[in-house]
Amino acid sequence: GITDKSRELAKDADLLIHECGNGKPGQDRNWGHTSPTEAATLAKNFNVKMLTLTHFGTKFFPTLDERKNAETEAKKIFPNTMAAIDDLVVNI
Repeated sequence: GITDKSRELAKDADLLIHECGNGKPGQDRNWGHTSPTEAATLAKNFNVKMLTLTHFGTKFFPTLDERKNAETEAKKIFPNTMAAIDDLVVNI
């Protein structure tokens, strides 16, 4: 989940690689993970330049299409977002 430490680490980052194990904000909160939109909000609020979503919860995102949909939702909040896939190369 989002913590004071994650906020500190995100502040002014060139690249934030963040998990997004939850399907919706606040969903399954006992699991301790964030949603794609929560990660995007963190990136937006803490002046991140680029966000890469990873560690997708298979309960909520079992297919690549669903992960791309998560990327689309996150981009509504933080446009410079991409969903990680195997063999991804990120240029910063």
